[in-house]
Amino acid sequence: MSSHGYWIITVSFCVALYVGCEKAEESPAKPTSSQSQSSSESEVSVPPQLQYEIVEVPDGGQVRGRVRISGPRPNLEDLPVGKDQEVCGETTPNRSLRLSSEGGVEGAIVMLVGITSGTELRPLSGVAEVEITKCRLVPRVLLVPLGSTLEIVNSDNILHDIQAQLGETMLFDVALPIQHFRTQWKLDLPGTVHLTSGAGHTWMSGHIVVKEHPYYASTDARGAYAIDAIPPGNYRLRVWHELLDGEESVLLIEPETTANVDFSLEAPDTDAAGIRK
Repeated sequence: MSSHGYWIITVSFCVALYVGCEKAEESPAKPTSSQSQSSSESEVSVPPQLQYEIVEVPDGGQVRGRVRISGPRPNLEDLPVGKDQEVCGETTPNRSLRLSSEGGVEGAIVMLVGITSGTELRPLSGVAEVEITKCRLVPRVLLVPLGSTLEIVNSDNILHDIQAQLGETMLFDVALPIQHFRTQWKLDLPGTVHLTSGAGHTWMSGHIVVKEHPYYASTDARGAYAIDAIPPGNYRLRVWHELLDGEESVLLIEPETTANVDFSLEAPDTDAAGIRK
């Protein structure tokens, strides 16, 4: 081949290399796992219960009550820790059930089911924060309105990885590699999101309950709850707890009155770790 031919080939290669580099520089960088959202989110169809109409409720009623445990209390032992014991400890408390001296269940979620209109669902003024501390998720159960931003903060000086599952859908799987690292995720699908560890901390567990209407409440340390400004009508009132068997009741709300509904939840047959047999 002539020197002229070699010159043409060399110039062509340099031009191709230059164009390729220019395109690489123009391509946007991929976001880190702590900032990006799972592609599965866009593949999940929006449930029909998202159709909620905002109306005035001038004569709304209320519902009050308590959630208690029925039958014997389960004997939940501390959970063994098999990894990173210098940070996590040799055992960790089992916090799947918190009871008052009178049997009131703390952290149960009481909600109206199937309500399609009512007062406005107000977003949180800030983020809904879950902290990882001593290899535990705090709070363990968090109740938030639809559209909230979840922020997970790693307060431990070890690697954590959090997986979030909504039904059969994995919403995200993010690593929090160092202390004070944080990640955010927009909660724009209703339901109960289960948080677990993807880094081998098998005892770590948490739940984010995301509601598409404002008619819900989390029970306090006595097991008490209250839901206000409910449009008059017939409803179903449901209670959910991560360990206890749930229950549902028929509820009639009359104008400007207060209904009282108590729940008595049974503990399923579990082992000492709180795992159903």
